[in-house]
Amino acid sequence: MPLHGVIEVLIHFDEFRNVDLYHQGLYQLRARLSVPRQGTSSESNASEGSVGGGTAEMDPGIFALPFNWFAIRSKDPGGREIFKEPELVTGGHPKPSFHHVKQASISDSEVAFYSRSFLVRYCEEQVPLGDFCQFRLELPSELLIPEPSSSADRASETVIACDIDLLYAELKACGVNSNINLKSEKMLNEATKGSGVELKVASTVRLLLHHIEGGIYEYVPVIFDEAHFSSVQILICATLSDFRFRLPPPQTGAVSDSTSDAISEGGEERSRNVEAPSVPPCASLAEPKTLEEFLKLKVANGMTTDANPEESSVPSPKTCAGSTAYMDAMERAYSHLESFFCEVTKRCLDGRYEKSLAEKLSIPHKPPEGAGPTNVIEIMATMNVLAVSSFELWHRLLDVLPLCCREVCERLRRVWERKTIEKFSHCNSCVTQTVDSSRDLAFPLEDDIWEAHKAAADRVRETFFFNPPKPLCLIEDTTQLAIPVKEGEPPAPGHHYTGMSAMPIIFEQKYSNGASSPRSGDISEEPTEQRKPMATDPKPYRGSHLIVLVHGFQGSSYDMRLFKDNLACVFPDSLFLCSSCNEEDTEGNIAEMGQRLADEVACYIADWCPGSALTRLSFISHSLGGLIVRAALPALTDQPGISEKLFTFLSLSAPHLGYMYNSNKLIEGGLWVLKRWRKSECLHQLTMADSDIPEECYLYRLAKESGQILPRFHHVVLASSCQDQYAGFDSARIEVSDKARQEPTMGSVYTEMARSLVSGIAPEKLIRLDVNFYLPERSLDSLIGRAAHIQFIENQPLMKMIIHNYCFLFQ
Repeated sequence: MPLHGVIEVLIHFDEFRNVDLYHQGLYQLRARLSVPRQGTSSESNASEGSVGGGTAEMDPGIFALPFNWFAIRSKDPGGREIFKEPELVTGGHPKPSFHHVKQASISDSEVAFYSRSFLVRYCEEQVPLGDFCQFRLELPSELLIPEPSSSADRASETVIACDIDLLYAELKACGVNSNINLKSEKMLNEATKGSGVELKVASTVRLLLHHIEGGIYEYVPVIFDEAHFSSVQILICATLSDFRFRLPPPQTGAVSDSTSDAISEGGEERSRNVEAPSVPPCASLAEPKTLEEFLKLKVANGMTTDANPEESSVPSPKTCAGSTAYMDAMERAYSHLESFFCEVTKRCLDGRYEKSLAEKLSIPHKPPEGAGPTNVIEIMATMNVLAVSSFELWHRLLDVLPLCCREVCERLRRVWERKTIEKFSHCNSCVTQTVDSSRDLAFPLEDDIWEAHKAAADRVRETFFFNPPKPLCLIEDTTQLAIPVKEGEPPAPGHHYTGMSAMPIIFEQKYSNGASSPRSGDISEEPTEQRKPMATDPKPYRGSHLIVLVHGFQGSSYDMRLFKDNLACVFPDSLFLCSSCNEEDTEGNIAEMGQRLADEVACYIADWCPGSALTRLSFISHSLGGLIVRAALPALTDQPGISEKLFTFLSLSAPHLGYMYNSNKLIEGGLWVLKRWRKSECLHQLTMADSDIPEECYLYRLAKESGQILPRFHHVVLASSCQDQYAGFDSARIEVSDKARQEPTMGSVYTEMARSLVSGIAPEKLIRLDVNFYLPERSLDSLIGRAAHIQFIENQPLMKMIIHNYCFLFQ
């Protein structure tokens, strides 16, 4: 089609943050925009590229052209605009710095924008970037505005793929010896002098821009894969600015195959007998040569035949419906642009600059008050005014954003956070039970509740598969919903779910004592439906929040690294300690492991939180780590000032009540082998085989002792999964199962242990989570229940759901 829509796109790299990169070196960001060919899976390409750490293969479709870049601006005391560029040295070249080794650039051959390059030297390093780049993309109008006969569902929409690449070069590749002091000027000079330094793609994230014709103004945090765990804050603005009429290239006199064969075989005489390709009469006259002819053709195609030819020759307003679609699209895009521009100038600029800007701003376009244009000439005039107004307003926005980009990003980040919580709420079912003081929280409110949860999770996934929820953000990160599937393992029969249908489903059970709601600002205040807390909310306290992450049986501190990294992305001001004191021996005595953990935490607090710097202390534990944390609490709370700082106790599938009533025979056999051949002392304690007298077993004594400390936490969260056979469902939830209640010998001991742990906890402080994972693979791990056990520390969608929807646990 000769009519093309012009899309203007602005990409702003605000800040890069090293969360947990493995290597020091030179880094850079690259951005490319394209429209993949119809029928290609942009999501699968992105997932393969991001998981493997390489670049996603870009299908040679339509590429957006980067044509201009600029840097962040600031204002001098007089209110005049100045570019915030690096300090210049002799010769006019920018003075190199660790965070500005080489300035940004545009590559015409790669159709890509490169941000400034920067050196990453240490963990948690933040690099302010402030680079902007303008892209322009021309798309055929049928890709932006489907024909009335075509389906208008989301499957047929045209999406723009935005690939963000993280580029990396080692220090040695820059001509730098790794033994050189990283703060020396020599290293920086050697890193910047060589022009032959080649940065290679380390990781790629693909963003999908939906409904770009209506305008996009969103913030999105891009997080690279776990082997290159880092984040970059990005602001993307896009608008439909104009429709341009492009004449197709002239058709050359092509000769058909049959004609050429006839000439080669029989010469001119034989070629006379070959019929020339038939050309429809007046075909050339039907092709529009101008925008006016094109719109009139649209009107003609949309006109209805009337009985009176005189009346049908005069098009009514309804007959222009085929041509007003382009004008309406420009109207919607301009309205969105105007709304965003006014919001930015009103809320993110100071009053003096806002007033002067409003005086200069003259927007001639006014939305029609009546029925709108009734003929093609009026439609063209309106489209022309819209194009001029959009051009002026877009460039005024480009002048404003560099002055207040940080404020704009902060406001849009809160919008993104609210939509993220709402998106994850589709996979979160919350039930609040009102209990009185006589209710025993050690007993389940409903027996075999996991069966009802499993059936509900299957229904939710089937609904998501056939009728996925409407996306709340127009920019979709295709890596957030990627569920890793191991190679070489066949998928389970039935539907192979993807996207939202493959997300874990959380069933939340919390309790209320029926009393009056807590005071506003109370530290134990729970989120309400009207105002849910967000990670972007200001901290209600002063000081540091230390979050200790503890691994499980035969694990290491690396096991909790992924959870820590996801937390650090959302809560960068918190302190994190991945415990490593028990890595060498997780099969020893639980009491000794608890003492080592207490000593490790105490040393960390003394080194990093001296005096009154520590305000909150939380624990996140997996598997056996939950019992190690409980074993460490008595020694920790003996230290002055620690007891009142306990905030969140989150255990992920921890066997708090041991393995007395494990229903998996394979697990029981494995435990027997480990106890007999490896002499695992902690497994003897978990199975209460360390003493013939139940009341003298360590697990019983630990329940009595730690049960007096757990109520001091402001939040106690017990996460479990019925798919996990490594830690029993009831044991992880600290609930007395029906089997334990019917067992005459050890049942009473089991019940007393559960009561000791939860009876002192206030109902509003206790939350139980049942997680149902999507596990399509058939493997030994899934058969024995280990797959779900490991998912608690490997499934990033689950981590993001907990971090965003339960952010009050970590603030």
